[in-house]
Amino acid sequence: MMRKLFLFGALCSVLIGPSRAHDDDHASDWIGDHELKNANNVPCCGKADCAELQDDAVTEAAGGYWVNGWAYYHAYSFTTSNYRGSQQRIQVQDHWAWIRDFVGKAETLPSQDQHYWRCESHGDRICFLVPPRDF
Repeated sequence: MMRKLFLFGALCSVLIGPSRAHDDDHASDWIGDHELKNANNVPCCGKADCAELQDDAVTEAAGGYWVNGWAYYHAYSFTTSNYRGSQQRIQVQDHWAWIRDFVGKAETLPSQDQHYWRCESHGDRICFLVPPRDF
């Protein structure tokens, strides 16, 4: 009986997973499309993991970057499917968050646009992307 419940739960978790992994206006698509990973080989981007930082939120310092300011999480949507095959579209609104962090230069990756990006999982930074002018 326990095995059947485990298999049912595993099947449901696979079927309910998101079908898209990036924001609706595609601002962060390049992070996931290039499969960027940090020094520990952890992928930078899942759905809504990366926030675009305002330029004045980041200050270069000896050995790294101080982040103390607003970050913008773009809106995103995804489709879920239940075990019966019916689908539901979920829309997550854009939002702002105040970020305070210090990032060592050795922990940075190059940004492919003119913005700083901070990617996180459960509140912990995974990746920090620095625009070409500072990298």
